[in-house]
Amino acid sequence: ALATSVWGDPGETEGSALAPALRIAWARRLADQLPELASWARGMAAVVVAREQFCFGRSPTTPTRRAVDRLLGRAWHDAATISAFTGRLSNAASWPLRGIDSPAELWRAELAVVGRVATDATDRVSKPGYDRATVAALMALQLVDLWRVLAVIEVAGRHPVPTEVFDALV
Repeated sequence: ALATSVWGDPGETEGSALAPALRIAWARRLADQLPELASWARGMAAVVVAREQFCFGRSPTTPTRRAVDRLLGRAWHDAATISAFTGRLSNAASWPLRGIDSPAELWRAELAVVGRVATDATDRVSKPGYDRATVAALMALQLVDLWRVLAVIEVAGRHPVPTEVFDALV
């Protein structure tokens, strides 16, 4: 069903590959349709690929790799570490990964994406005017709220949790 939809063929039907493929497809569509919000898409795609490669040892499937290459370029393909991966990305894609050296720190990169989207979206919706990017920003703020609620619920279920984690989420 996905292969014939606007989301495209993820090249995989297993959940472990399907979720990142859909995130990349969403990022590609966002960058293509709203270039003024492409930095969100590129940053998010970089975090998704880094998590898949360096936490789970998985590379994107061929159709997903093509979408990633459109967002991030091709230099990342043979990066062996997160630092090397980050160094091979453009500034427009590498921003959430700066200062991240290990897979255990990738949660901070995801948090950087959420924080930047929240800040940029808040700025956009507070300006006069109404366009497609404003609608996308309003939707992004809803997704940021949902992400924060889910993150707090997940973190609350772990014992013990360092205070810095809760501080970072709010």
